[in-house]
Amino acid sequence: MVNEATRAATRSGKTDKAKAHTKRVIGSIRAGNGSMIGNLGSMIGNEEIEATSRMQNVSGKKDRWHGDIHEIAEEVGNLLKIDRKR
Repeated sequence: MVNEATRAATRSGKTDKAKAHTKRVIGSIRAGNGSMIGNLGSMIGNEEIEATSRMQNVSGKKDRWHGDIHEIAEEVGNLLKIDRKR
């Protein structure tokens, strides 16, 4: 029973790590797209496109930061588990 719980926790940790990485990648893409669209809006003088791109850029950065924070928390948790075993 302990082995099953350990395996489930390991799978859950890997799943959480994959989700955090995915969130970070999606955030980077959104932020990049927001910047590109903003440049286009600036070039053609469309303030609505610029505003939309700024919102998309901020949303992407938020997702990227969320993923980064989650990965850091996961690493700290792993370090604490290692320290407890000593």
